[in-house]
Amino acid sequence: MIDHLIVFDIDIPPFSKRNMERARKAAVGLLDWVEEHHDFERVHLVFSGSKGFHLIFRDKDRSLFGIPDPRQREQAVRKARQSLLKEALAAGHPVDKGITADTRRIIRLPGSLHGSTGWFCSIVSEQQLRAPFRTWAKGLAHHADAMKMPWYARPIKKTPPKKKAKTTLEPQEIASELSTSLEASTHVPGTKDRSAIFAWLPRTWGTVEETVEAAVEKTRELQVGPVLFWTDHEAVLMMIPRAFPRVQAAKICRKIGLLHTALSMESNDHNWVRFSPRQWEVSGWEDDFEPLGVRVHESNHSTLAPWSSAHLELAQRLNLVLDAVEGDRAGSKDPMIRVVRRN
Repeated sequence: MIDHLIVFDIDIPPFSKRNMERARKAAVGLLDWVEEHHDFERVHLVFSGSKGFHLIFRDKDRSLFGIPDPRQREQAVRKARQSLLKEALAAGHPVDKGITADTRRIIRLPGSLHGSTGWFCSIVSEQQLRAPFRTWAKGLAHHADAMKMPWYARPIKKTPPKKKAKTTLEPQEIASELSTSLEASTHVPGTKDRSAIFAWLPRTWGTVEETVEAAVEKTRELQVGPVLFWTDHEAVLMMIPRAFPRVQAAKICRKIGLLHTALSMESNDHNWVRFSPRQWEVSGWEDDFEPLGVRVHESNHSTLAPWSSAHLELAQRLNLVLDAVEGDRAGSKDPMIRVVRRN
């Protein structure tokens, strides 16, 4: 990472002039707050082409970008952006949590056409931004077949699908769609019979937040050390990057409630676990992964298994780094990864 702009994204759906005016006022408040509390260089104020605005700045302090190691450099910038995001949210600004702190997020380029609305992503002046949206909305560029921007739009309510009567289909009537993703093994490469705990947690445990808290409680008394979490916004992926003897790893999985993972370790010696978004042949990419953080339990380090070098490396590639890892490490550094196509 050579550089990373500071980007704040304000979206107020659904797409309408009324909500654009609300987003404009929020953007003005954020602009004033940033320029009062931080010494950033303003780059662009941008109408996103959809539901709001992007406020783009450059940090004048270049010290973090002088860190020689690229991974350390990115982690330092990510930490600084997360701190800035928390500060903005604490001040009451409705910014998108996924944009500011993510050093790998792609932001829409001014001049590009928004594929959903047909409106162009457009740079606006501060004078425009401080004026009512209705006074300059007609000057925004859009495609001839673009979606009309109504004055008011009702929020879209998702209704549960109606239950269909069970029917028996012939095999040729069942439609399937292939997806491609990356999977990693629970096996610790370079060892004979050691495994890390790496698994998707049951969705029956509740929301993402409830699932994480349930996993924290289940692992608290198992003396397993730090527990790492990610989410695809629907389910939670958990990792305990220790090189446990496989029999012990399977027992831990059973105690946590990961029966499928335990059975796979016992019968197949390891388990393959998806750790990337899926790319579907028809519907495209799923949402990207988001790291949820590390939960550290107090533990007796003398009783713990060594660290799995491969799973520490995998966690780092997924943007979660354990600070001050002490103790023995087992196995080789390169995780076992495969590309998989599934129905």
